[in-house]
Amino acid sequence: GRVRFRWTRSLPGISRDCSGRITGARLIKRPLGWHVAFRIEEPAATIPANLGPPVGVDRGVIHTMALSNGEMLDMPRLLTSGERQRLLGLERKAARQQLARTPGTRLSVRHRRTLDQIARLRAKQAHRREDWLHRKTTDIAKSHGIVVVENLRIGNLSRSAHGTVERPGSNVRAKAALNRSILGMAWGMTERMLTYKCSLHGGVLVKVDPRYSSRECARCGHTAAANRADRATFRCGACTYEANADTNAAQVVLQRGLTALSGATPGCGGTARE
Repeated sequence: GRVRFRWTRSLPGISRDCSGRITGARLIKRPLGWHVAFRIEEPAATIPANLGPPVGVDRGVIHTMALSNGEMLDMPRLLTSGERQRLLGLERKAARQQLARTPGTRLSVRHRRTLDQIARLRAKQAHRREDWLHRKTTDIAKSHGIVVVENLRIGNLSRSAHGTVERPGSNVRAKAALNRSILGMAWGMTERMLTYKCSLHGGVLVKVDPRYSSRECARCGHTAAANRADRATFRCGACTYEANADTNAAQVVLQRGLTALSGATPGCGGTARE
């Protein structure tokens, strides 16, 4: 029968001034309720070139995105203090229920209810993260004709440091905390959003080699580990240039992207000074 749902965008054949056709729909059950996703066909549109200034984007764990123009985009807290306390209490409750459960038996109704409450809070956190990223990446794609990011292998960066019995890892707890921060900032989702939004708004996304971008000076190109003696501040040992470390890295990334587009250096990498 008929099912009520909330529209979040115009649909062809139903809404005014929306050409195309609906080709299918899919019902999705999520922790926060049911969703319907429509598959549509729209006529290809001619998108004018985006003439906005180029920008480099450095993704981090302190600042979610640092732009080469000095702007910092920090993801807000995704759960209120009350929600965080409730989530912690529910996770402890679920752990106690798991310890009391006899192996091989089905989950009790109360245990399943606790897990459902945890899933709803986690889903709310994920929705807020995705909403914030959508808004920020749309602003970047609309305002800049060339967006340059590092071609990061996020799976390798967030790999566990546990090691094996023969070769146990070191600083496992610190690496686990770093992995949670990397995954919580959703670096991969940011890159995927920028990939299709830049083309939708007439821009281009460029991916460059990330090696030593945090140690290289955006002014003179001097690369040394001593340039990052202070984690938050970049100080060049050759030209005494000083700047925020994330901003300097974003400027280096931008230079590498412009160089790759100009063809001065084959492939990804290099700097504009070359």
